[in-house]
Amino acid sequence: MDFEEFLTKQESIYEKFRDVTSLQKEGLVPKIPKQQGGYLIAYRYPNKVIDALGEFSHQVSKIVPAIVYDRTNAHTTISDFQVQNDFSPENSTLEGLSKIVHANLPLPKDVSINYIEWLLNQNTGILAGQPNQSFFEGANQIVNYANQNNIQLRSPWGRLYNNKSFFRKQISRRDK
Repeated sequence: MDFEEFLTKQESIYEKFRDVTSLQKEGLVPKIPKQQGGYLIAYRYPNKVIDALGEFSHQVSKIVPAIVYDRTNAHTTISDFQVQNDFSPENSTLEGLSKIVHANLPLPKDVSINYIEWLLNQNTGILAGQPNQSFFEGANQIVNYANQNNIQLRSPWGRLYNNKSFFRKQISRRDK
């Protein structure tokens, strides 16, 4: 997939979020998956960005039960690996993934994501982002290297900051 295909795929997912018909009719309808675990390869945000988004996340959680993202868990995923129920981490897998990342350092320094709009569907709120070419190249560099070394990582589909995953069904106050 090239950068333009990446952006097209990302935009098609954002378009699904922009259709708020179900949200307006039925309100929040959480999809709480079974507890799962796995490995993530991710970019971390600067603390000043995380702190601002974390405060917003905290304020939303006062209105509706939701995950609060902060310095401990805010990230942008490059890829995940072995996400499954009953996950138990293995040092050898973690070491292998770590070697893949380290073999690709330094990553491009000019990675940026321009966050452009808040989007909401029935179970998640996101801050939609437009990554630059460097983000795409850095992520693909890691994924391709892993795949060449028999660790099958998925390519990223787009970039967003997942600000909320809702825990409780809630109908809009306007509908009451």
